[in-house]
Parts: sequence; structure tokens; C-alpha cells
Amino acid sequence: FRNLYWWRLKRLDWSFNPAGTPRNLLDEDGGTVAVQAALARAQDNITGATNRCDRGDRVSAKGALVGVTRRDPNVAGIGRCTGGDGHSVIQFGDLPSYSIAMTCVYGIRRGVAVEADIRINGVEARWATDRSSCSGKELLIEAAMTHEFGHAYGLSHASTIRNPSLTMQPLVRA
Repeated sequence: FRNLYWWRLKRLDWSFNPAGTPRNLLDEDGGTVAVQAALARAQDNITGATNRCDRGDRVSAKGALVGVTRRDPNVAGIGRCTGGDGHSVIQFGDLPSYSIAMTCVYGIRRGVAVEADIRINGVEARWATDRSSCSGKELLIEAAMTHEFGHAYGLSHASTIRNPSLTMQPLVRA
């Protein structure tokens, strides 16, 4: 399926801010290794062109988790983009109840973006880091963030009616 925004992001090196991570997602030692691993897998699902169609990887976009930060993403709790600062950050935080996450892309010049921030709804949404920790009532971080990374790299929503199972459809179910 091909439904694109007008920008591309060639490389997204991002940091994770662990502040606000829901308690049920914390590792036994209080860390966020499992969350960071789920986020990294989500990015790789986009940049590694993981698919069920046995098509080769023709995606040139790259990126990686570069560390932990105290910076906040430039995404307001009311669900608005607030302006880029040159740092791509992902963090759990408040968002309107209808939104499980929001991606804001910044620094677009000649159709190429240089930054993307993602805020994950850590207040209204219930999350699991993998299927083994999911009771069926939670959202999987990897699945939802694959969708958000898709936005960061320039993919827009797919038709829910014509394509109800695609990653870029606008509605995600537990």
C-alpha cells in the first residue's frame, strides 16, 4: 500500500525519555530496557521493510536509538506539534483520550525532514511490551509505534475500509 506524506526522512536517530513510562512497563529493576527494545523493533519494522509478502528490502531510510535523554518531545499534551529543536525524542505522556500516540515531523526542507518527535499516551492507554505480557486488553507498543514510525518516515494513513489489517490504518485495537 502506498499513501505518502510530502516529506521523507532519510535517517532518524532518536533518544528515549523514560520519564512517564507506565509502571507496568518497567523492568524488574525499574529500567526501560524492554520498552526501548520494543521501540527499536518498531523502527526496524519500517526501515528494515519487514513484510509478509516476501518482498525484498528497498527502503533506504535508516535510524537508531542513540540513548536516553531528559529532553521532552516537542508534542504538547493536548495533541499539537510545538516546533522542532533538532533532537528526535520519544516519551510517554498525556494526550487526548482518543489518541494513543502522536508524531510530529520538523525541519522539512525540499521534502526532506530532519527530526521527528513521538509522544505515546501513557495516561489513557494500556500498553504491553510483547505478546507474552499482554492479556488482550492492552496495546502492543511495537505494533502502535511501527505505525508512528511510519508517519515519521513519510507514510500517511491507509483506508480502513479497503485495508483493515494494514499497519498504517488509523484505528488500532487491543
